[in-house]
Amino acid sequence: MPDEIKRIIIQYCSPVLLGCKPAALFMLHSERAFALLSGMLRPRFKLMILRKNERGLLVLVFEKDQLEETLLNREILAVLAGRGYPAGASLFVLLDYLIKRFACKDFPHEIGLFLGYPVEDVLGFVKHKGLNYKFCGYWKVYGDVDNAKKCFQQYDKCRECVKAVFP
Repeated sequence: MPDEIKRIIIQYCSPVLLGCKPAALFMLHSERAFALLSGMLRPRFKLMILRKNERGLLVLVFEKDQLEETLLNREILAVLAGRGYPAGASLFVLLDYLIKRFACKDFPHEIGLFLGYPVEDVLGFVKHKGLNYKFCGYWKVYGDVDNAKKCFQQYDKCRECVKAVFP
């Protein structure tokens, strides 16, 4: 297995693979790497290219049922609707809209909702333009720091478990 793929699996995919996170976002350098990783993680996990440019592929990995459940949250649906996402849409319609948002000039910070970040933290990041956060770990925390720290520790444990599989 190429080192890039091993690093991506450990660093980014492990919390998704172990069910601690609905999705993860990362860059790949080639479509060959995308095909290799897709082949390794299917059929349980899905990979979707959100954007492709000269730097590579921006990829979302997710487990369909968990991501659907995450996005059914009333608060999340309201935030997405406020950003133009179609109300009552299926997961893949929402993901298609997210891809369109990545094609726009402004970065779609609502991606944090797809990644399982708390609504308060996603909205806080947008409101404060990434400044004035209470704590920074896997994301910038504007709300419940203790809960975020527990989550970060859980992600670290996932990485350690998956890392043990890849010597």
